[in-house]
Amino acid sequence: MKKNVLLIAISLLVVMVAGCGNVKEGEKETFTNSAPEDRNESSTDSISEDQPGSSTDTMREVEGETDNATHVEETSEEKITNQQLLKERQTYYQEKFTEVEQSMSEFDYLYKNENSNEMAFAEEQKLNRWDNLLNDVYQDLRSHLSSEEKDALLIQQREWISTRDQTAEENARPFLNTTSYGYELTKSLAELTKQRCYELIEKYSK
Repeated sequence: MKKNVLLIAISLLVVMVAGCGNVKEGEKETFTNSAPEDRNESSTDSISEDQPGSSTDTMREVEGETDNATHVEETSEEKITNQQLLKERQTYYQEKFTEVEQSMSEFDYLYKNENSNEMAFAEEQKLNRWDNLLNDVYQDLRSHLSSEEKDALLIQQREWISTRDQTAEENARPFLNTTSYGYELTKSLAELTKQRCYELIEKYSK
């Protein structure tokens, strides 16, 4: 009888121990299964930080827009500054044009005797002054132009010189065999050069 009771007690004890072991194994399985979920959540968080539409991308877009706006603003300011400079240069040469024109009165006395040689000398002096101003305006204007504009102006100037010389010769042709030919030729050259000065000065505002 005592042996039977002892066997029953041992059997119950074995059953209880086995049950506890199963519970612990279940707890271990539950903890182990939860770990990948935690890792997945962490990975998801890391990925979401670099995905489009994140706060980082938004900040980059804002910074990019700010840089573009700054560049546009600087370009506009440079354009305004260049326009102001061109206007100042134009005003300067307009004043020089007036000065040269007024200085021509210095040679009025050479026309009193109506001597063709003296008048030709006066026109030669006028031509030199207009030619000097023209060279100054031309060089200064080129310094404010792009490479393409410089090339275009150079071609225009060469064409103008050719046209000026032909026009002056045509104007003086009626006096070809007279003592007035040199005077008429130089006078025409001086007047055409004066007109070209005015044309180039006007180009500052175009």
